[in-house]
Formats: sequence, structure tokens, C-alpha cells
Amino acid sequence: MKLFVLKFISQQGNDMAIKRALRRPEVKAKTGLSYTSIYNLEKAGRFPKHFMLSPRCAAWDEAEVDEYLSACKATLTRVVMCPNVSQAKTSCRPGPKGWCSAATLA
Repeated sequence: MKLFVLKFISQQGNDMAIKRALRRPEVKAKTGLSYTSIYNLEKAGRFPKHFMLSPRCAAWDEAEVDEYLSACKATLTRVVMCPNVSQAKTSCRPGPKGWCSAATLA
């Protein structure tokens, strides 16, 4: 796995802020998302935008990806209640003589 380190000069002074650029396989491994999910989330504005290191080399800022993961961890996920199957209607299933009605199942 290749390591890309980019140096950006701070606008406020002569400090050099060193940031790590993650390539696509590293972003996939770090987030657990598929390539398609990464691009769909990026297109929807819910994932950090990539930038081009060269015409054929896309990368993501590691700090931005880390912020995304922190935000996901902090966000409460909606709890989906499981249906109460004890109150479900009796369903018809094919028996040895074909389909039956719900009345014959009781």
C-alpha cells in the first residue's frame, strides 16, 4: 500500500501542515464502505470530496475522512422496531393438497 503525504502551506503563516492523502483502497478499508457507496455519498454531499493528485489519481484527505467517521459514530441511528409476530394474521402456506384458506389452518 502506497503512502502519500502532501504538504500544504498554511494561509496564516509559514507553518507547514502535513496531511495524509488516502487513496481509494485505503478509504474503502478505513470506512468499510464500498466504492459505489463512497461515490454516492460524495455526490450527495454526505462524504468528503476527493481531489486529484494527477489526472488519474484521486485521493481523500485523511483528516476529513476521520471527521466523517466521528460524525457517523456520534449520530444516533434510528431504531427500527421489529414487528410483533404474535399478532400477525395467519398466512396461507401450500400444504400437501395445495393452497388452503386461513380458516382451514385454525
